[in-house]
Amino acid sequence: MRNPKWLIVGGLSLALLGVCALMLLAAWGGIGALQTSGVRFRFFGVDRVSAQADEEQRFTVNTPAALDVANDAGDITVTAGTDSEIVVTAHKTAWGMSQADAEAALAAIKIVVTQDGSEVTVRVEQPAEVDVVHIGPGGGLVDFTIAVPAQTDVVAHTQFGAVKAVGTHGDADLQSNAGEVSASGLEGGDLKLK
Repeated sequence: MRNPKWLIVGGLSLALLGVCALMLLAAWGGIGALQTSGVRFRFFGVDRVSAQADEEQRFTVNTPAALDVANDAGDITVTAGTDSEIVVTAHKTAWGMSQADAEAALAAIKIVVTQDGSEVTVRVEQPAEVDVVHIGPGGGLVDFTIAVPAQTDVVAHTQFGAVKAVGTHGDADLQSNAGEVSASGLEGGDLKLK
């Protein structure tokens, strides 16, 4: 007669294997869903190849004008330019394990600029990135150089990078969580540096 303990242990072991297999299938399906929604998911990566591109957009405005720019990673420089135009120049950089991977990451970085009268809003959109083990820079970064009419209120915030305003005559709200914040030649208006 067989020992009933071994039958119970064997049955529980098979049940545990079945549960592990179901968990693995669910995880695989979840990763697939994340990738189709635009999230970059990698188990291991060494980003050693970069890709770069420049974009420029121009907007005709009346003064006083307003600029609101937010960026996750990269520098923001705002300077006084012509009296009738806001010129947004973006230098995008992305990294990948191969040139094709870097180019795909670069193409995924979108500069979204909207205009409402004399107010221009600048945002950076890029897919989230999930790395289990990763070596090298993550995601991409965008460095902005923006020329505005002198009579412009400026809001410029970045998470990682420097923020600089030069020569504007209006309110200025400049913030960076990790980077230098500076202002020079500003006149009139309130100044907030953080």
